[in-house]
Amino acid sequence: MRKGRFCRLAKDKIKKKRINKKRLIVVEIILLIMFILLAGRLSYLMTVTAKAYRAKAVDQWTSEITIEGKRGEILDRNGQVLALSADVYRVDLDLITLRQTLKDKKLSGNDAA
Repeated sequence: MRKGRFCRLAKDKIKKKRINKKRLIVVEIILLIMFILLAGRLSYLMTVTAKAYRAKAVDQWTSEITIEGKRGEILDRNGQVLALSADVYRVDLDLITLRQTLKDKKLSGNDAA
């Protein structure tokens, strides 16, 4: 009697291990499919739609901002000027773009100046 009971327990353990292995294989296959789909989408974005995204990035990077109105002078109680409005100009230079342009047009640094 004991022998049959232990055999049945051993068989149940083996069955559970097989079921767990099958589940693991199914999960691995699902993860592999998801990875392949993700890699495919990434490849599509990097090859097919790259130009559109590059143009969007340039549009977002460059902008013109108009700041309206002068605020006048700020005076202390004695009438001395503490702060006044002035025109301010700002120029930003993107060195990476400059270098790429010089490289594309085959110019030296002296030619750009």
